[in-house]
Amino acid sequence: PASQQLLDSEEAKNVAVVHKTNQGYSGKDLWKLKQERPELFCVPAAATGSGAVSAPAGYQEDPRLGADWLYNSERDIYLHRETKKHYVRDPATNDLCELGRGRDLTPSLAIQGDAAACAESKGATSKHVVINDLHRAASSMKLDFAHHDSPAAMFAVYDGSAGGTVAESAAKGLHVRLLPRLAQHRGNWENERLEQAVAESVSQLASEIGVAKLSLAIALVLGGRVTLAASGGAMCCLFGKDGGADGGMDDIDIAGLGDDVTTHCGVLEDSHLGVLLSVDGVRKAPGLGPTRLRALVRGHVMSERPRAACITVLSEARRAGAVSPLACAAVRFGWSSSSSDATPAAKRARTEASRLTKVRCRHIMLR
Repeated sequence: PASQQLLDSEEAKNVAVVHKTNQGYSGKDLWKLKQERPELFCVPAAATGSGAVSAPAGYQEDPRLGADWLYNSERDIYLHRETKKHYVRDPATNDLCELGRGRDLTPSLAIQGDAAACAESKGATSKHVVINDLHRAASSMKLDFAHHDSPAAMFAVYDGSAGGTVAESAAKGLHVRLLPRLAQHRGNWENERLEQAVAESVSQLASEIGVAKLSLAIALVLGGRVTLAASGGAMCCLFGKDGGADGGMDDIDIAGLGDDVTTHCGVLEDSHLGVLLSVDGVRKAPGLGPTRLRALVRGHVMSERPRAACITVLSEARRAGAVSPLACAAVRFGWSSSSSDATPAAKRARTEASRLTKVRCRHIMLR
């Protein structure tokens, strides 16, 4: 029959498979939802003489805090019965603080970064590290990073003038010490706490390597905040979309000129365009002040070419007399338009073949 042929058709089978696959699927894994919202999985309590309600699965009453508090030993988290809010212990003070929930800002903010370095003739080189997704990096280290906003990324340059082994050890070890510090406190992070975590990680790493201080520059982006840190003469330059000879409100310079790590944490605005990180050799190059560096990289960063911006800075520094090894990193903040009627730019019209006068040879395969 015709109806049987319709049911046996390939299209009907595909529709049935898709329907069966998606049936009852909400788009979120149940095990993850159970970890984040355990109260949704609690079994309704049987009525008791006192009318008390049983605790959600995995929670028990904590007599130290009173009858209104429940504790989950597996997740090390507290639940307040009345407010239904979750709390954790602050490792610094041991006081209860509300559990932080990271915000997803990826629909409005995109982070793109790259770096470049040049070595000296003897082989010593500066290093750079680009981690575009700190949440994935923390997950690979079995760390809970859900209390931090997204997108989260880290960029750093390490000066190799003191020895290639020092820069290499610093490049391999800094994020391994920083991420556990960021995961340790699961509450809300203040700016000062972020600055302290970065500075302590750098100091700890310098002590383990066996040097008085490291020469490096760091940009840590967590959602809508950026934490800049510099030490050993390195420099961080935060810059906006518009630049002038006298700088701008969005321009911030962080140079590690003292004995301690210099840090600054601030809130990103949609007028911010990016960050430039450079080692001491670039900063000391004649004529390459912060204003000149911003002018060199702004066009490349705006055109989504962060690596080209780095190469331009290194070429200009060597032309000015800077001695290798050198390194720099450029970061771009991409802000999505909030207007609903925004339309993508029109494609360039295709040129007719009869009007072509020149052809690029690299587009032709020679045999």
